[in-house]
Amino acid sequence: MTSNFGSVTVKIAISGSAGIGKTTLAKALAQSLGLPLIAEGYAPLFDLPAAPPAELVPRFEKILRDKSALEASHQAYVADRASTDLFNLWLSLGLGQLPQETEKFYRACREHSQCYDYVVLLPWGVFSVQPIKNTGNFQQRADNPWIQLRNHATICGLNALWLPEARLIHLSQQAVSTEERLAAIKQFFVAS
Repeated sequence: MTSNFGSVTVKIAISGSAGIGKTTLAKALAQSLGLPLIAEGYAPLFDLPAAPPAELVPRFEKILRDKSALEASHQAYVADRASTDLFNLWLSLGLGQLPQETEKFYRACREHSQCYDYVVLLPWGVFSVQPIKNTGNFQQRADNPWIQLRNHATICGLNALWLPEARLIHLSQQAVSTEERLAAIKQFFVAS
């Protein structure tokens, strides 16, 4: 795939907590690389407010299956969120209280994470976290920055556990604008 980044054919996921610019960067990176964008796909988890954890298990499994199938249908892509993000959401919604299901889903997410050539980790704390506007479903974003920091630390930690360091692209606090972030990713590929 030829782009202004040169010849790049990769499977990249953008990962991290809510409100740090993942979707904005994923769209810009996909466009810059001329690659398809794989959307987050989490909306089905928020259709019913306050669903008991056991009712959420098949929804999580379906989202992982659907995203895996969509990603597998492309030779290269940019994914908005990685499987580490989905497992963090599993834990955040209290599904960790289901030990057997959690073990199974942990293994499935970890295995899925191996499909990414690179995972881009955005810095936390660059932007103030804004709640999601009412989108017609029950999706909510915690606007407490400390909850988001916990989520970000968990996601970054899972990425570090599941993938070799050479496959993680850490963007610095100084890379604030989308253009700066794209330039940092381009520099990573030039240096590799």
